[in-house]
Amino acid sequence: MSILVALDELAEFSVEVPSWAYGNSGTRFKVFGQPGVPRDPYEKIADAAQVNAFTGAAPRVSLHIPWDRVDDYAKLAAFAQDHGLAIGAINSNLFQQDEYMLGSRSALDWILERYQIKTDKASGIVNDPNDWGREHGDPRYIVDLVKRITRVSVETVRIVASLPPLNILKDSEA
Repeated sequence: MSILVALDELAEFSVEVPSWAYGNSGTRFKVFGQPGVPRDPYEKIADAAQVNAFTGAAPRVSLHIPWDRVDDYAKLAAFAQDHGLAIGAINSNLFQQDEYMLGSRSALDWILERYQIKTDKASGIVNDPNDWGREHGDPRYIVDLVKRITRVSVETVRIVASLPPLNILKDSEA
C-alpha cells in the first residue's frame, strides 16, 4: 500500500466511542467518581462532541444500556445530531445473564480473552490473532467473528426459550 493510499484511508477512518468512555470508572462493587465526569447520556454526548471536534475521527457514540437509558431516544439522537454526532450501536448487559454463560463466562468473554495480542516472555514470540486475517485477505476477521458469536448466542437463547418444558421422568415413573 502506498503512503498516499494509506493517507486517503486514514482520512476516512473514524471511531465509534462507547459512552462509558466518558463516564466514571469502576467495577460492579465500586464506582470511582471524579468531579466533572458526565452524569447522564446528554453530558456524555456533549463530551464526545468535544473529542470529535479535536480529533475529527469520533463522530459516533455507542450507548450502553441500562446506564444510558432515556425516556426519549429520538430527543437524544437529535441532541447528538445538534452536536455533530450520531448514535451508533446500542450495547446491553446482555451477556452478563446466566443464559449466555459457558461455565463461568460467556462465549463473547471467551473469544475476547483468546483473541488478544500476546508476547511469550521466554521466547519473545508475538501471537497476534490479526495476522490470520491479514494473511487470508480478511482484516475484519475478528470483528466478524465477534458478530457471529453474538448472533449465535442471542439466537440460541431465543430458541431455547421457545422450547416446551422438558418433562424428565424419574426411574420410578418410567
